[in-house]
Amino acid sequence: MRCHTPISLAIALLALGCDPPPRCPHAQVVPPATEGRVGWLDATRPRVEIGISGGTHPALLDTAFPRSSLSAVGSSFDFFAPITLGGASVGPLQWGVLFPGDLDFEFLVGADALSYAPLVFDARAAETRVERDFTPGPGAAPLSLWSTGLCQDDRENGIPEGPDLLLVEADLDGQTLTLAVDTGADLTFVRQGALPDLATRPTLTGLPVHTAFAGDFTATATRARALSVGGQASLASPILTAPQLDVGLDAFLQQFRDPPPRLDGALGRSFLREFEVSLALGDDAVTGRAIGLTRFDTQTHWSRDFVGIGIATAPSDAPLGLRIGALLSASPARDAGLQVGDVIATVNGVPARQASQPWGQPGDVVHLELDHGGSTRTADVRIADLLPDP
Repeated sequence: MRCHTPISLAIALLALGCDPPPRCPHAQVVPPATEGRVGWLDATRPRVEIGISGGTHPALLDTAFPRSSLSAVGSSFDFFAPITLGGASVGPLQWGVLFPGDLDFEFLVGADALSYAPLVFDARAAETRVERDFTPGPGAAPLSLWSTGLCQDDRENGIPEGPDLLLVEADLDGQTLTLAVDTGADLTFVRQGALPDLATRPTLTGLPVHTAFAGDFTATATRARALSVGGQASLASPILTAPQLDVGLDAFLQQFRDPPPRLDGALGRSFLREFEVSLALGDDAVTGRAIGLTRFDTQTHWSRDFVGIGIATAPSDAPLGLRIGALLSASPARDAGLQVGDVIATVNGVPARQASQPWGQPGDVVHLELDHGGSTRTADVRIADLLPDP
């Protein structure tokens, strides 16, 4: 017989004559013959080409998304297909289907695959390296691999219960937090309790956020005085927080047996981009893992977040441009008369969807052509630093 009981009671199960819950093996990685280098399709995030089912497809490398997934299901897609990445083979994987949303990639390679591959993320070179093997070494800080190792519904040869997150301790303004390393998140996010003085910090509110685990909501952004991992610090790094994130994290943890003692948020690219980030340090894929952080001697490959005119936009096809979905708490655009629903057609004469971000530096004036309720108008808006340092 089988007993649906937490794995921590394995000894009791044996005493009762019950079968222990079956273990599901993690994804197998066959490393490349030589170091592989995979260039990013975007300058600021690890969206790359992967090989799958005889073809190549764009995929986001997201170390904190529980399961590798795809955004559209083809009639002949093999849901157990392995992938190739930088000469390495990973899998077979058991693919899920991505949550709805505006996605510019077909696939998302998640923690079930990436947590077991010897990867190095280089934001300055805009590439991910796949090493030949793991290298023992202390790194900047130890990594804890959170994986229940169990099968969903206690089915033999079933889907792993998941997730397979890499957790690290971080210091946020003197508070010790446990964060998931998240190469797919633009910004670091934390529970509200990690920022007890939020009311006295500079903040930017009204930010629309879409997540797989907490849904759609508006968040508050602030800046850390110092966010550090293993002694490597980022100053004035942006941080997101919202009540829905707390609820989502709690619900996420409750889905799995044998969860970690705590999970306070995710360490996103707004921190990771300042360093060459090695996830290839360890005795092997499971034991002795550490994160390697080597600060770049130049930081010109990224721009300060929240420099703009205080709007959130989404692509619009009719009329063509960028539709304003929200006006933030600090918004020169609102002061200039722009409204939610307006569609920006051009930015300084350049089609809005082709204009590079940011549109300028604080103090610059940007000239916009836009559709306002079916009529055409123009506006000159001054760019500002919307979120000052604490």
